[in-house]
Amino acid sequence: MAEKLILINERKNWDEAVNYCRKHYHDLVSITNLEQQELVQEKAKNASTFHIWLGLRYSCALDLWFWVNDQLVCYENWADDTDTGDCQCSLILCQGYKYYFIKEPKTWEEAQRYCREGYKDLATVPNMTHMKTLYTDSTENQGNAWIGLYSISGKENRRWHWSLPGVEFNDKDVKWSGNEPNDKAGYLENCVVIDSSGGLLDIGCSNGYSFICYNEKLILINERKNWDEAVNYCRKHHRDLVSITNLEQQELVQEKAKNASTPHIWLGLRYSCALDLWFWVNDQLVCYENWADDTDTGDCNLAVAMETRGEHKWFKKNDAEMFSFICSLS
Repeated sequence: MAEKLILINERKNWDEAVNYCRKHYHDLVSITNLEQQELVQEKAKNASTFHIWLGLRYSCALDLWFWVNDQLVCYENWADDTDTGDCQCSLILCQGYKYYFIKEPKTWEEAQRYCREGYKDLATVPNMTHMKTLYTDSTENQGNAWIGLYSISGKENRRWHWSLPGVEFNDKDVKWSGNEPNDKAGYLENCVVIDSSGGLLDIGCSNGYSFICYNEKLILINERKNWDEAVNYCRKHHRDLVSITNLEQQELVQEKAKNASTPHIWLGLRYSCALDLWFWVNDQLVCYENWADDTDTGDCNLAVAMETRGEHKWFKKNDAEMFSFICSLS
């Protein structure tokens, strides 16, 4: 597509831009995926104006945005600007975990509350790879800092839990410092900090430490549920069952799916017999697809599950089957 684009450094309104492109070239540019977005924004760096016109316009009559090339609006990259209510409006071009080190000392519960209000939660660190990332990203952190690991009992039958619901703690996936956890001097130490070496220490929860919050787009829930139960769980604890509307999202979801405890995971895509169509729970159009070549059963109680191994294709499954699932967090 790179050779198929040309930047016109002439100031025109949107209609003039469309007419110019159709007279001299093909059409005003449309962007339907991330790759095209990156190519267009590279060209836009040499523009003589603060913005460039795209081939996307709003129709009051239909109450929708449309590309001039008649493609569906699947890929989006909107700024958080205010809807003006103007019918003559056209568009201008204006993964994983992210950790945030908060220097202000707080108790563990105060830190948890702070992170849940401004981010997703206190840092969840599912394996040592993320543990190293956590400390590398938190370059300001020269001492101990709270993470989202805690225990609700004493030494007997102690179990550790992550602050974020649905994430199981596996002792083999983290590194404790020295003889930790040890309830030093006989006092219960039910909360955890990460130290300067990336190891974990159990500490009394009422102590004041800096802390680390994090944001994440997706969370894998390794609990077997049918499709309706998975939707209800995601909406109660997070946001919704995951929707996939482009290749980038597919790659993020399939990476998460590799750690699932079931051969498939539920996606937020379900069939409506009444409308004879598939729909995402987030009301997005089904633009991107990754179907397996399975046979249509004619069953109206169908939802979509992704295989957790192989090519991560999508399969039509009876919605009463029991699988792990992925929730979206934002």
